[in-house]
Amino acid sequence: MQEQQVVKVRGTGFGSGYLIAPRLVLTAAHLVPEVSGEAEVVLPETSARVAAVVRWRRLDADHVVDAALLEIPAGRDWPVPPSLRGAYGRRPQRWGRCVTGGTELSVVATGFPRQQRARDERNPEVVVRDREELKGRIRPHGGAGNFEILDDMGLLAFDTTELDAATAAGTTAWSGMSGAAVFPEKEDLLLGLVTEDRRPGQGTRLRYTRSEDLLACDAFRAVVHEVTSVEPQCEPVELAHLLEPAPPQRAVASPSMLLRADAEVVSFHGRQDTLDDLTRWCLTDPDGLPAVCVLTAPGGQGKTRLARRLMAQLRGRGWVAGQVVREPGDLRVLRTVQHPLLLVVDYAETRPELVGRLEEHARHIRHPVRLLLLARSAGSWQDTVRARVTGSVHTIRLHALSPDAGERERAFRTAARDLARRLAEVTGRADIDWSRIAETVPAPRRRGATGAETALTLQMEALLALLRQVPVDRSGDDTPEDQLLRHEHRYWQDTARGIGLGPRVDRVLAPAVAAAALCPAQDEDEACRTVTRLLPEPLREVAGDLAFWLCELYPPSDDRYWGPLEPDRVAEHHASALIRQDAGLLRRLFGGAPDHQRAHTLTVLARAAVAHANDGHADRAQAVVGRLRETLRTVPAEAPLTVGLLRGHADTLPEQSHLLREYALDVARELDRLCDGAPEDSPRARRDRAWARHHLALRHLAVGNWEEARRAAEDAVALCERAAADGATGTRTEWADALLVLSEACLKAGHLTQAHRTGERALGLYRGLVEEDGPEQERREHGLVRALVNQSYVVWQLDPDSVSFDQVGRSDEHTEEAVRRARELADRHPDLDPLLLHKTLVARGTNLWRFRRGTEALTMSEEAVDNARRLAAENPDAYTADLARALMGLAVDYNAASRPRGEAMALEREAIALLEPLARDLPGVHGPNLAQLLLNVSHDQRADDPEGARASIEKAITIRRSLADGTAEAVGVRGTGEGGGLPESAPPSGTGLPEPGSTGTGAPEGVPAGGVGVPELARAVSALGYLEADAGNDLEAVEHFEEALRLYALAPLPLSASALHARSGTASALALAYDALDRPARAQAVLTQALDIRHRLFEYAPSLYTQGYAATLHDGSDLYRRHARHAAVRVLLRQALPHYRRLAREDAGDDRDGAEGREGLAFCLHDLGTSYLAGWGLTAPRAVPLLREAYELRRDLAAEDARHEVFLADTCGQLARALTLTSRFREAVPVAGHEVRLREKLLVTDRAGQEKAHCFALLRLAESRAAAGYASAAWRTALAAERACRALTDHPGLSPAQRAGLLHGLARALHLCGRGHWHRAVRAVEPARRAVDIRRDLWDRDRSSDDSGLRWSLRLLTTILDSIGRHDEARAAVLAQRSVPS
Repeated sequence: MQEQQVVKVRGTGFGSGYLIAPRLVLTAAHLVPEVSGEAEVVLPETSARVAAVVRWRRLDADHVVDAALLEIPAGRDWPVPPSLRGAYGRRPQRWGRCVTGGTELSVVATGFPRQQRARDERNPEVVVRDREELKGRIRPHGGAGNFEILDDMGLLAFDTTELDAATAAGTTAWSGMSGAAVFPEKEDLLLGLVTEDRRPGQGTRLRYTRSEDLLACDAFRAVVHEVTSVEPQCEPVELAHLLEPAPPQRAVASPSMLLRADAEVVSFHGRQDTLDDLTRWCLTDPDGLPAVCVLTAPGGQGKTRLARRLMAQLRGRGWVAGQVVREPGDLRVLRTVQHPLLLVVDYAETRPELVGRLEEHARHIRHPVRLLLLARSAGSWQDTVRARVTGSVHTIRLHALSPDAGERERAFRTAARDLARRLAEVTGRADIDWSRIAETVPAPRRRGATGAETALTLQMEALLALLRQVPVDRSGDDTPEDQLLRHEHRYWQDTARGIGLGPRVDRVLAPAVAAAALCPAQDEDEACRTVTRLLPEPLREVAGDLAFWLCELYPPSDDRYWGPLEPDRVAEHHASALIRQDAGLLRRLFGGAPDHQRAHTLTVLARAAVAHANDGHADRAQAVVGRLRETLRTVPAEAPLTVGLLRGHADTLPEQSHLLREYALDVARELDRLCDGAPEDSPRARRDRAWARHHLALRHLAVGNWEEARRAAEDAVALCERAAADGATGTRTEWADALLVLSEACLKAGHLTQAHRTGERALGLYRGLVEEDGPEQERREHGLVRALVNQSYVVWQLDPDSVSFDQVGRSDEHTEEAVRRARELADRHPDLDPLLLHKTLVARGTNLWRFRRGTEALTMSEEAVDNARRLAAENPDAYTADLARALMGLAVDYNAASRPRGEAMALEREAIALLEPLARDLPGVHGPNLAQLLLNVSHDQRADDPEGARASIEKAITIRRSLADGTAEAVGVRGTGEGGGLPESAPPSGTGLPEPGSTGTGAPEGVPAGGVGVPELARAVSALGYLEADAGNDLEAVEHFEEALRLYALAPLPLSASALHARSGTASALALAYDALDRPARAQAVLTQALDIRHRLFEYAPSLYTQGYAATLHDGSDLYRRHARHAAVRVLLRQALPHYRRLAREDAGDDRDGAEGREGLAFCLHDLGTSYLAGWGLTAPRAVPLLREAYELRRDLAAEDARHEVFLADTCGQLARALTLTSRFREAVPVAGHEVRLREKLLVTDRAGQEKAHCFALLRLAESRAAAGYASAAWRTALAAERACRALTDHPGLSPAQRAGLLHGLARALHLCGRGHWHRAVRAVEPARRAVDIRRDLWDRDRSSDDSGLRWSLRLLTTILDSIGRHDEARAAVLAQRSVPS
């Protein structure tokens, strides 16, 4: 209570009142007239009197509410009491209520009772009435209408001689006390006001109206809000020492204070969905155990403001709600709370033990209890919380608001208007029209990505836009924080001058503010010691003055001696800037600091570093991390680090951070060293050592130290297993966690059998734990999902001899279950782990792709990319790598779905740009993914940019070679880490995509020490071989393929099925390259190797490797076809045919996407049928059914996809030939006609590619019509063919051999179609002679070449000449035939 605010009130009666604002008085209703009437208010100290207007009045018949509000109009002279002048007057009145039962509460009330009425000793004519402070007690829950102040002290005599009898009868010693404000003793929470003397027989009993009843009146709150701009809220009196004040901080003295969450200067907007979720969480299950919710978000996203809004809403519903102070005292009072309770804990990541203590006491309350924890990020601190609470732990991740342009403009304008209302008092520039500027100042452009802009960032931009009216020095690379701090520095200097600190301390003001932000002081002594460490020797005499200045500069809102510069983001920015500039500052502050200050310092600077990284200031971020790492290395021997300090700090570090990875490992190593060196061997100590080893393994994994991670994880498993055997509570879950991390580490380190065995143990243990009902249910379910995903990766890395395919096939069930469980967890706790659902989607998409279920895989990948984009926009430091991997998987699925190549390349290039800087820091972690992306993009570049493809492949080879050799320094990168297995860029079958199952879209391939990355290097070298083969550089292709096969042979571990598949593909491609170099023996040898491997894989997993085996058989047939070994061709194709039939049947099922099986079957049928045509009349009948089936298949495929029309045209041509050779001329005609129609259609889009084929199609149609007896139609077609062929033979791009073949075909068609008509048949002579001349010229040039074409042309010319009666020329042609050796 402020005695200066106690006033006299005279209206319809005389009484007391209390100024709750400079011009607003709270008093009793029975003292004043109705609303709009006036009553006199007297300020005792000055005897000033003024008429006040009744703004609100309520007098209940049962006297529950007897209160009124009087406002002194602004135009009336009124000496505002000192306690309400200036900044003091902006501090809102706090309102209190009793929330516990049983214990009486001491209160005070100051007023002007009758018993203090007397005549002035100096002037007996004047009657005076002194104030009196009543000290009494109240019973918190005395029942409705029976709220009284009790006091056992006797009463003073009072004078009633001047009163009439009726008035005197109603007058008591306490008359005039009505309207007196009631406060708890030594607190500033207004509990209510005195309304009536109950006139007990002994002592005092005064009725009072409670504040909570006043605040239940909408009209009362409306008047208070109108006058003070603050919504009044009731706070729990008994918990005043535990909770921070509820009203907003209105005493702001500097620009930065306007941005504080507790100042509430800018109107609350947005977050309604999250607010509704939190409200439902509070109100749901009112009979359950205390529940905990973790609200995480980077600094500036609005966590604290949202929590304040929630607390205000719940106070309106009758809840007890408040934010717990930094160092709460005795918590036992919580056990007696009689209302629903919401406790908010800010910086919860630094206070997990406090959460357990709060829950321990709050669980005794027989009302709903909710604990809302605010934290920057998730981390291991949450495990500490879960281990200490009995109720559920709910998690919400606060996402960036990310408004669109219109909404952003509105938010900026609202912030500018709200800030403008307070800038005059903050800057002292009342001469500036801030409101006008707020309406006209333009909103600045968004900085960075959409999701990276926080609510605080936008408000800071609005404040700076306004403050540009107040000139300060600026630098070109200033951030908004830098600019704001320049304005703040003026405030520091002004306040320092105000308390007599001279200019000599100017240079230490900024470091002192940084010290206050880094080192919270619990009391004055600790504050002085902190400042002393900061100051140089000559200035240490003013340490106390500086500590006092800091206390006055930013008054604390809790039990600390000083408060920090706020908002936190500005404080972190300022502290980190000075730490970067002064190498010794952090050492001086940290060296002699107590543990709580050390922990806070490390945590604040780690947050600042991440904020710099996410703002794009990598140099600043790295500098801060460098200072942190140096600090840990240079701790004074006399003040060593402790387990408690490091464990608490380790809990606050984000689980995933590229920037903090090495620093977090430093912390984990030191913590492990301290725990390991502890002499105690109790179960608790062993459990601490297990946690430290487990944490160390995780941090080793983050930087790619696979073997170190495996060793630490093995130790953790052994310790946890022993603890579980001892029966310690919760250790089985920790044991499962340790097993899972060990499996992950073994997978990375290449200990694949151990990875599989350990992963199975973890999976089984999690399944058992999930079936149990316990307090760690969500943690166990979370672990089960991770274990399912882990095993789905592990089984694909094992060699076929060590694991059955049934176990590999279970990965499909594992990933399906993982996604289902992850979605269920996300539905219940949307932000338990932001990456959990994302990782399961990636794993599921990988597995679906491996099992050739492309449409489903694409859906999963698209969802994964959407999630990753949102996460990476909000926290690039944590989630950029996850976005790159998701983009990589989506690009593969785009290619598999035959999406335009440019779409996949755009995704790949985006991912490459994201990964390159990460891979420079951690090549082992990110290098494999980067190399795979380069290979994938090279595949897409091959058609249009072969040189670009070559550059991409060569870069991928360099990366993989350095990793496989363990020489990361060779490429200018550091570290080791996790890989991503995406499909290789070129399969031997030439389809443009690899066989599903060869490797996964995002599977962690890992490149640990010992050369386990050799198979991946072999694949990259093979990719270069494919590129050379495409370019016709067969010799270079052979060199690369041979090197790749040597690498496969040198791999230190048995190859996985996917690596074996890739190896066989390389062998198959090498066979084709050997053949191109005319090395048939070698070609046949490596082809046999390829077939042996593919056959082995086929027998291992027919459902997965049938297509690869069939494709290799098909490729082998191509090899034999080139050497006209048609029998061998048919042998291989007949072996491939049943496999293609099976694949086609699978296409018809619902569980397969696309038409790959039918396409393969059509190719096999076509090629096998064509091979039978090579035997002309002898085997042609066997070709017909094969080609007819191929025709039917391709006709159906072309109806679904026009791209198959060119293949259908090819089959039409071969089928027409087969029907003609088997004398089925009338059947051949429609087929040949179909080919012509298709070729004419294809000419429109591909004239160069289809012109020759179109000519031969016309020739076939003409011959088939002639043979079928359709003479007129045949001749018309022959003439059309003649026109087309003559146009083509004149084309300069046609080779002589091609020209001869075309002329030969034309001559034959004209001869057949013109038979019986001399003038028609004679047209065949000229093309026949030209064909002979060209082929003779070719043979003359190279007598070793095949002469069969020349002999065929001579024979045809002879036949034509004989048919038209030119027998002499025919005999000459016969002689010419005899001159050509057979």
